[in-house]
Amino acid sequence: MGSDPAARPAPTAPQLRQVRYERLMSLTVRHEFHGLADACSDFTIVPTAATQALLQNLRLIAKPRRGGIDVFYHTGQAAALLRHLKDRRDGHNHGASSSYDRPRLRTASWTRLTFLFTLGNAAFTSFTDIPLSARPGDCALYLSNHALASDPVGERHSPGTGPRQLTVDWSQLVPLQEVNFSPAYVSLPTPKDATRVIVYDTSGRAIVLAEPASATSVSPGPTRPGMARYPLRIPLVPGQAVYLDMSNEHAGRYSYSVTTDTAGPEIAFLYPGLQYTPLLLADLFLDGPSAAGLPVALPNALPDNFDNADAVKHITPVDYDICFRARQTIWTYFVVFPSSSTAIRQLAIEAGSQDVPTFDGPHPVPLGGGRTAYQFTAQAPCALRARPDIALRLRGSNGHDGGASRILLERLPLPSAELSGLSPTGSGPARSDVFVYL
Repeated sequence: MGSDPAARPAPTAPQLRQVRYERLMSLTVRHEFHGLADACSDFTIVPTAATQALLQNLRLIAKPRRGGIDVFYHTGQAAALLRHLKDRRDGHNHGASSSYDRPRLRTASWTRLTFLFTLGNAAFTSFTDIPLSARPGDCALYLSNHALASDPVGERHSPGTGPRQLTVDWSQLVPLQEVNFSPAYVSLPTPKDATRVIVYDTSGRAIVLAEPASATSVSPGPTRPGMARYPLRIPLVPGQAVYLDMSNEHAGRYSYSVTTDTAGPEIAFLYPGLQYTPLLLADLFLDGPSAAGLPVALPNALPDNFDNADAVKHITPVDYDICFRARQTIWTYFVVFPSSSTAIRQLAIEAGSQDVPTFDGPHPVPLGGGRTAYQFTAQAPCALRARPDIALRLRGSNGHDGGASRILLERLPLPSAELSGLSPTGSGPARSDVFVYL
């Protein structure tokens, strides 16, 4: 998102005679750990190879910035942009298809920009509310603005109404098909009773049909005039992996279904087209079945005299936010005194600011070497913060001042992803341990 998130008014006809770029959409990453008011710079965001080619062909510019990326369109090419989108939409709605395609194939034009997000901060998975069982590198999160186009409100996004949120749901992690050897050998497992495997691209088009040799001839698919090039037909040996040649396919979200005695569910996977694996893959669609949440409201028809001034009236820049929640952990303090013979009285953790957690304890626990630590455990999980506004003090008596309670430590250190590791505690929140040596 730029310094001024409000959309600019559409250029007038005289202005369109000048060569200029206007913002089409912006994507900003935010994180509760760093503070949602600031952009999160933990990722490197790059367009896929296919997106880079599309940007060049449509005279679009994708400009990365700290914590996000902005996409600009050329006002002198606005009409050409809408004509391209309309041709893509009409091609899906009226073009040749096969009986194996998914119904969603005809619901949008599917012109999209795909961006890969690779982590630059190794501690991200520690301070982010992501399941500890998740294995980045084996799976990734797929995000898209396409769901916004299906918003039942169905209203055009208005400038100044705030950014649209792309839903972050870590329970929807998608397996990654990493390219270890060659994109010609991406494999999908099959059970021994498999009778058919169909692979779909993002739009729902069936791109591969795998059947036993007795059920189909191994050929590059139908070739009669007017018929679809897809699906490509390959042999299936039940119980063995189906090998896909993804050399000519774009990075993105794909899926497949396996038929045994019944048709199985559609199983999603992500193909990044890279030797390394991103944590996020985001599709930003330019237009869709409705204008809700998308930058281009594509009309049903474009007149012959449709020009750039007409085209920009159908473009409204949209801001998108990806907001990550901070991990909540059980804060656990272990207070260690210099000598096990130190007399401890009235030991307590007390508030040094507002909205602080309350603690159970102290409870003596043995440490190695015969020493004892005094454990305090928060009664409820607390969110980790890079710059927390919580202050805690340690109060007690060490037995050398007549038993009077005093401040032993004015400001206790607070848990952070960098300070201590995360200890899983069964099915509940993780535990952040802080050792305090006096």
